[in-house]
Amino acid sequence: ANPNDRKELNDLSQRILELQHRIGHEWQRNAEQIVVHYSGKEHIRLARRHVRERLNTTFAGYTIHPVIAELILHAWRTLLQLTWVKENGEGQEWQQYWHTLLELHRICLNGDRTLTEEQFLYLLQVVCAGLRLTGFDPYQRAVLNEKVDNALRKARFQIPTEHILFATIPKDAEEVQESSLEKELTSPEWQQTIAQINSLEIGTALTWHDNNINQELRLVWRSNYSYELVFVDPATLRTRVITRLDLAKALQGNKAILKTTITQP
Repeated sequence: ANPNDRKELNDLSQRILELQHRIGHEWQRNAEQIVVHYSGKEHIRLARRHVRERLNTTFAGYTIHPVIAELILHAWRTLLQLTWVKENGEGQEWQQYWHTLLELHRICLNGDRTLTEEQFLYLLQVVCAGLRLTGFDPYQRAVLNEKVDNALRKARFQIPTEHILFATIPKDAEEVQESSLEKELTSPEWQQTIAQINSLEIGTALTWHDNNINQELRLVWRSNYSYELVFVDPATLRTRVITRLDLAKALQGNKAILKTTITQP
């Protein structure tokens, strides 16, 4: 063999290895960014769900002062969500805001002549600080602060006030959509497909048929608490979010084909 040809082949082989290494590095970096991004979104989704369930369990269907209901829906729900995300659960600050809400509810609902000036000012201080943390509009914040102030003052003197029933806070749209999954997918074939999707491992390859075009995808992230799966096209590094329901329908309709589980691009 010609030594020059051998050298050119070695150089070409080296360039191919360098290219594969660079592509693999870009893939890994892109996958890590996707995991961070969607894990953050998942954490926020969990916070919304947790706070909604806590509020519904405590207040839904029960009598409540209208000002406290307004406080919950316009500000305190958001505050509890933000704090839950920051503390990764019901931490000390979360508990402070939660128990402040319960105390406001108790006082404004039943009245409390034993409420001291010090306690009164403390509750207002917590409300004011909480509203600021939510980024509430300054004018609306002042209006709501005044409403809470008036409600507490009337409660101290047990001045009668009309109350309302607290309505159940509805689920997010995506939860409503996915909750229909179990109702829709009842046949053994559907159940087998869902079980297959639930067992997918990170790195699973998928061929997606769309408008006579085959797109090769890899699973890089899946939700542990909802139904989203995030795939990446190794060629373009573009992401594609597919819900469990949509993937099940695609698999049943042969629009998608799962391949052998792999771990590298």
